[in-house]
Amino acid sequence: MVKESLSSQAGKSAVLLGFRKIWGGLLSLVVMAYLARILDASDLGLVAIATTLVGFVQAISSGGIGEFIIYYNKEDKEDIQQAAFWMHVSIVILAFFLFAASFSIWGILYQEARLANIIWLLLFSSLFSIFQVVPMALMQKAMEFPKIVPIQMMIGTLSQLSMVIFAWLGMGVYSLVLPVLIFPPLLGFALFFRSGFRPKLNRIGTRHWPQIFRYSRQILSSNIITKIANEGDTLVVGKILGLEALGIYDIAFRFSNLLNQHFLPIVRSICMPVFARNQHDVSTVRTQYLKMLSTLSFLGIPIIAGIGLFAHDLIYLLYGDKWTSAILPVQLFCVFAAIRFLGSPTSGLYFALGRPGIGLTYNLVFTPILFLSIYLAAPWGLLGVCVIVTLLRSIGISAHFVMANALLDYGWQSFWKAIRAPICVTVFTIIAFSIIPWETRLWMAPIFGLTILISMFAFFRNDLKQQLLIFSSLSPGFQRFLPSIVTR
Repeated sequence: MVKESLSSQAGKSAVLLGFRKIWGGLLSLVVMAYLARILDASDLGLVAIATTLVGFVQAISSGGIGEFIIYYNKEDKEDIQQAAFWMHVSIVILAFFLFAASFSIWGILYQEARLANIIWLLLFSSLFSIFQVVPMALMQKAMEFPKIVPIQMMIGTLSQLSMVIFAWLGMGVYSLVLPVLIFPPLLGFALFFRSGFRPKLNRIGTRHWPQIFRYSRQILSSNIITKIANEGDTLVVGKILGLEALGIYDIAFRFSNLLNQHFLPIVRSICMPVFARNQHDVSTVRTQYLKMLSTLSFLGIPIIAGIGLFAHDLIYLLYGDKWTSAILPVQLFCVFAAIRFLGSPTSGLYFALGRPGIGLTYNLVFTPILFLSIYLAAPWGLLGVCVIVTLLRSIGISAHFVMANALLDYGWQSFWKAIRAPICVTVFTIIAFSIIPWETRLWMAPIFGLTILISMFAFFRNDLKQQLLIFSSLSPGFQRFLPSIVTR
């Protein structure tokens, strides 16, 4: 039996995960469009705060255990996997009780009585990550995504649909919370049994815990600081500008980052195992990284630019006229979202090369600067905060390209060559649409996409051909769909 190549495994996994994310994204978009017409901005702001706070517990609970399992390739890996499971159990239980002792403080801080109840429900659900982290990491390491995706699709669909049912039953803000209480535990149990991994009480392996902790401590610290850096602005905006402004901020941020929200987990799930398999061959990792950048730029930049260009009609269509104040923030955040999409492989790169401390150091510097800047921008209201967040986050993500270059030495000429085509044609198309004498409307979106494609073919035919060949190498079945005029 011929062993399947790594690129073919990665390609099939990407297609499978992509299908799940496309389905989940479309379903989430429809569900959120319904909920946005029923719930107030302050309700969404309230859930955003609770989700962010519990997210810190989840970041602590994961503890870098999954990343260590993917990274570790020595002969005693089965003993290490057992030890990692029991170490993770201990971390989850400890984090639960530490946070449970203080959650009522947040309700007082934000002067919202419902906040403590919502946090408690979400916190209880986080306990069930015990059954998910290690089994998921083992399946990801083996590229066994066909085992994972159907379960995630089924439970994710039920979770989204239940939000609509709960909202229809008049449960208000709890329509966003109850599905999180019900379905993640089901997902954890399902993945646990599907993985085939079975923990054994006689193999707790506490002697391995220091070894696991030496690697994972930097990831744990990085996860916490990254969580604060990525989502801590939610807490700051909610406290300074209020829950209603936070609800608008949250909608704008999530809508502009739709592609990131649904596709970055795919990139991170695939890139770390791919990089880790070649962690001692920098030349191979360099080539893989540049190919990922090229693919991400072709897939992401035109779509995110389209979201920004047609934000006015999209917000009206999906959320209704009460969310018009989110339009300009969406357009601002799209700048950061495009750069974030390109930078998504870097965290997996750091972990795969055994250098998780890079991300930690970066976030320790970046986070206080971001929070201080939000505080200083608060007198200019929500729009001022959105401007400063976009600026600082764009600069911050760009810094990761510098650090990746320091690790891989790919050179800026190679970097620009990997991403130039979609950037140039997208900027050209946006300028063209901006100077036309009539207002940009949603019906013009197909024309926007067609203009980008024609411009790509006219000015960057070789780049387009190269990218299509990359798609072909990832998924051989894609070959038959390649236009002969491009590939000949």
